[in-house]
Amino acid sequence: MLGRHGAVLNFTCVEMKDFEQPEEAMCRPEELVRQVAAAAMGVGVGLAGEIALPRYDEAAHDQIVKTATMAEGEESETILISTTLALLMDSTWR
Repeated sequence: MLGRHGAVLNFTCVEMKDFEQPEEAMCRPEELVRQVAAAAMGVGVGLAGEIALPRYDEAAHDQIVKTATMAEGEESETILISTTLALLMDSTWR
């Protein structure tokens, strides 16, 4: 139903990498984004990615670019990327 009406799921952590997370957290943000993207694509719902942390390094940029276009077999799904208010309010941008 949501896909028919053009709904877009806004999901976060597109700049995060699995190996950057503390081992005790037992989290895998890259895998989580892949799972959410596949589920959204499977039901025809668009996906928008949100940058969770104010990061300005090349590694985060590369991860955002990598996440922005995810390939699923022969199909390719583009993810819209947005920033957070916290990122825009950071003193780096003032």
